[in-house]
Amino acid sequence: MSDAKQFPSGGNHSDAFGSGTSSPKPSGNLLQSGLLALKQKEYRRAIELLEAVCQIPIRRSDRSAGELRSNRLKAEMGLVKAYARTQQPQKAIDLCRTLCGSSNPQVQGWANQTLSDLQHRYGIAAPSVAAPSVTAPSNVPLAEEPTAADWTDETGFVPLEADTPRSGFSPFAAAAPETVPPQQADFRRAGASETSSDTPAVQAAISPSPEPADGTASARSAPLPPREAAREAATDHSSRKTASQRLQKGASLGTVDRSGFWALQVGTIALLIGWLCALIHFGRDRLNEFLLSIRFDFFNLSVWTVYFDPFWGVVIGLTVLFFASPWLLDLVLKYCYSMEDWRRAELESFSPEALRLLRQLTQSHSLPFPTLKRLPIAVPLCFSYGYLPRNARIVVSQGLLERLEPDEIAALYAAEWAHITQREVGILSLVAIAAQLPYQVYWSVASWGNRQSLGILQSLAIGVSSLGYGIYWLLRIPALLLSRIRLYFSDRTAAELTGNPNGLSRALLKLTIGMAETLAQHGSTPPLVESLDLLMPMGYRQSLTLGSLHQPSRPDLLEWDCRQPYRAWLNALNGHPLLGERLNRLADYARHWRLEPQISWKPEKPGSAAHPRFAWLCFAPYLGVLAGWLVAGILWAIGFLAKQMRWLEIDWMWADWSVVTGLGLLGFSLGTFLRINAFFPDIKRSALKGEVPLADWLSDPAALPIDPHPVRLQGQLYGRRGILNRLHQDLFLQIDFPPAETASHRGMIRLHYTSQIGWLGDLLFQVVRPEIWLAPSPKTVTVVGWFRRGVVPWIDVETIQSPRGTIARSDHPVWSAILGTIAALVGAYIILTGGS
Repeated sequence: MSDAKQFPSGGNHSDAFGSGTSSPKPSGNLLQSGLLALKQKEYRRAIELLEAVCQIPIRRSDRSAGELRSNRLKAEMGLVKAYARTQQPQKAIDLCRTLCGSSNPQVQGWANQTLSDLQHRYGIAAPSVAAPSVTAPSNVPLAEEPTAADWTDETGFVPLEADTPRSGFSPFAAAAPETVPPQQADFRRAGASETSSDTPAVQAAISPSPEPADGTASARSAPLPPREAAREAATDHSSRKTASQRLQKGASLGTVDRSGFWALQVGTIALLIGWLCALIHFGRDRLNEFLLSIRFDFFNLSVWTVYFDPFWGVVIGLTVLFFASPWLLDLVLKYCYSMEDWRRAELESFSPEALRLLRQLTQSHSLPFPTLKRLPIAVPLCFSYGYLPRNARIVVSQGLLERLEPDEIAALYAAEWAHITQREVGILSLVAIAAQLPYQVYWSVASWGNRQSLGILQSLAIGVSSLGYGIYWLLRIPALLLSRIRLYFSDRTAAELTGNPNGLSRALLKLTIGMAETLAQHGSTPPLVESLDLLMPMGYRQSLTLGSLHQPSRPDLLEWDCRQPYRAWLNALNGHPLLGERLNRLADYARHWRLEPQISWKPEKPGSAAHPRFAWLCFAPYLGVLAGWLVAGILWAIGFLAKQMRWLEIDWMWADWSVVTGLGLLGFSLGTFLRINAFFPDIKRSALKGEVPLADWLSDPAALPIDPHPVRLQGQLYGRRGILNRLHQDLFLQIDFPPAETASHRGMIRLHYTSQIGWLGDLLFQVVRPEIWLAPSPKTVTVVGWFRRGVVPWIDVETIQSPRGTIARSDHPVWSAILGTIAALVGAYIILTGGS
């Protein structure tokens, strides 16, 4: 770190070693700083430092000339990668041609391979004349050029040797004999054999595959015009784990009974039909009540009332959407998000294994090759849609291709192939396109409203867009369970097809970190990420905090996902399984094949965390509803008995739905009031600390939302602007602690903000709305509230204060009390009036 401070970016490096001296020590310092910057993907700084190394004169009279030349060669090899990463291919190719003339055969082999890759990627033909060679001065001993043992140093920079695969992994040497089950004896192991200088804490973390240092990764990737290539996910924070293993070919994990999974698909279709019918019934009845309540002498609105059974209309409409879903999603993705066709040759340039795997699978199953698509966006995404293999599409984003290694891309393609062959992707494609319609209404109308200056037009946009957004979330509910369960099956299938559960583990972790990174860079949640969330392998809400706080030294951040006893209930309204649970299953697959898992963290037995006291309060409102329904059931039984005994005074309770509805609302009200004090304890501002150990709170496997931590955090506010964020649905805080030693406390977290009268106040006029402090005009705000650990960690906001002292207040306790009171009054009214 001292080297980096000694040679800051933009400084005069020649002053460090003088104008007339050629010393290897400053050269070595510059080299180490440059290679460290290269490893940390600070490519422009790396170029500046490494070019300074190359400019150091080598004098024949210097005794250290051989060492200086060795440093220069290392710097030139690093510059090749840095030039390629910063989209300067001609400079990288010219430098490679120069290195091809080196007298060191390893450098020649490396340069020839890299030159070939760069020319193939950028379509630059080789010159007809031989490239000039650079040789050492006659008095410089060639033996002092870098040897194979010199290529690895403490910076982690490892130039690619001629026999190293493009994925960055080298085959393991023959292992010592061990006891292997007969059915696994024909599978050999492969993994990374390179030496790692990481600390034990880093090696214990979930680690990505090492990146080739020859620039081939950048040669494969193209930037997203007009912006620079997205920063690669911090998956290289690094790892280079010694034994990240895989099988050389696929293997079976045993048979699995999928009858329950097929039944779930049928049940999801039935639930979707029933759910849509119920929503239409509810909307129709409320509309009729409104029309009948308004009477004018000159016009009667009751003529507009409608009464119809929506069942067959829903069935026919869903059937049409089901068969049209691939082409409708094509239109949405093409015209809204610039999706484009992707050729097989382009896939091969990023992951030959993925193309080879798809070809083998389609040939062995006599199925057509799936259509390949690409999204030119920086967010790492991967999903598929279509209802049959012949019309299935597999879509990846440029951000994913930039961040992942070839074997990781192949693992994700194998998972998407599993969705296609399991056929559940057709159901989720139907739900996705059905939910896409109201979502597009929300986005289009809200964007239009943001451009209006008349208050009445803005109010209309607020109402319509909020209704569309609410319908979008309601339409997702029937498919949430199927969306979660299918990912367990696809993870298992992908591991079997590739023999590489570790590659899929790295891919999922990189997606999580990359999603958090790009959301922070974007400043808000892109509409594509939210609207097609059910089709994604990772949920953006879960990725936000976990991806931004992930550290190699803190694998315990995932313990909550495996050990929290109530995690399944808390995850009921999410469309993705918990990341820690998935990674733990993939680690079990690796151990089954006697491979060392990518994630060496071994959680205790699931459900072993201590149950927190009063945990039932977390679910108190919902338990209150169940208790109310239980009492209603008892009253129904009494009513049935009275009907049989002809007790006319109480036989009305039999089959009276007003009792069920009213008691359910009363139970909800009681549970809400019981939870308020425990959920929202008083915040003593004098006791709040400036630094909050979010990582420590996240890693507590016994934590529940009922265990609030009063916090005061400073950072930048991110989210959508204007009417697009009228309900504060996209609001999160980028926590900023200036001292470098507190990096473990940095990250992003969602904010739950509501007005003093809840969502009614969000829709109506507010004096101060937090959206006025949103990036990209960064303003450091201070947030006071209650941190809660759930599947998606969040902060229930009490106040948000600007640097000038302006305060936006969010009264969650008040709104909870109002909501509980309204539920009690409505419930009592329904019971007393019989629902009429």
